[in-house]
Amino acid sequence: MKKIIVPGHLPLLIFMVSHMTVSSQVSLVYNDTLTVISNSDFVLPVTLQTGHDISAISLGIIFPEKYLEITGMEMAGGTQGYSYSITDSLFQMAWSAVNPITIADNGLVISLGMKSKDLSDLDGTIRLELGATSEFADDSANIIDDIVLQIPEISLPAPPDTAGNNYVKVYPNPFKDIAVIEFYLESESLVKITLCNLAGQSLQAVTDRTYQEGLHQIRLSAVNFSNGTYLLKYEADDGTQSDSRLIKIIALPYISSGQ
Repeated sequence: MKKIIVPGHLPLLIFMVSHMTVSSQVSLVYNDTLTVISNSDFVLPVTLQTGHDISAISLGIIFPEKYLEITGMEMAGGTQGYSYSITDSLFQMAWSAVNPITIADNGLVISLGMKSKDLSDLDGTIRLELGATSEFADDSANIIDDIVLQIPEISLPAPPDTAGNNYVKVYPNPFKDIAVIEFYLESESLVKITLCNLAGQSLQAVTDRTYQEGLHQIRLSAVNFSNGTYLLKYEADDGTQSDSRLIKIIALPYISSGQ
């Protein structure tokens, strides 16, 4: 067992953490599915189901080392002063401050920078778990009851739809370094994909050319991105019908790799 002492209001808040399953005021639900491929960097959001003002956090998460590694983290709103450690399959972070932060309903608590390993033998989805005494405290250093955290399950992309049917999807999303834009065309089409800001203003032309019938993938690099939310405008026209879609993507290239 490892003891973490986190300075907050007097007296000090002391959180005990271990690999053992223990009683906690924090529970975890799986609210979405994050699609990733083998050997890729991605970002896993941890959100709060019901908003609170929070002045201290101790959080432990267990992840499967066979399939995943954690490369870093960021707190909501760029909050500083946290620390974290990774021991075998246990990630543990701690933070406290005199002035609380306000997290809204379904608001982000932390973003985990992650990297997938070989997922070729993955059967089903990966569910991270709470693996320690995890606690959240209010601005009076009182433990908050009934904290519910939300994280997505992790899965491989679904097999291509060989029966046809045009589609487009982006994974992983959120992403750290590279996102894959995958689309299927029932017939030869002119495809235009544009990266836009949330106001719909064009930032970057991703592609603008003719593609043959079938499955296609384009890699989108976050090298010139700032952390934030963007729109991908997808347009496909085969001469007889057109398809236009907007896809919201979240890029988080700046995730701390150490504290």
